[in-house]
Amino acid sequence: MVAGIESQNQASLHLHQSLGFVITAQMPQVGTKFGRWLDLTFMQLQLDERTEPDAIG
Repeated sequence: MVAGIESQNQASLHLHQSLGFVITAQMPQVGTKFGRWLDLTFMQLQLDERTEPDAIG
């Protein structure tokens, strides 16, 4: 599962971290709002712990 969160939104970052999400990427200046640049932080939660995918067929 992937979450995209505005990097200054500390409450959302902490909430997702408390649920087991980890930061996987950060993208600077991907948008603007109210005359300022916004950075985006991606967080990921691994839902399936298997090391090998299911076989096809």
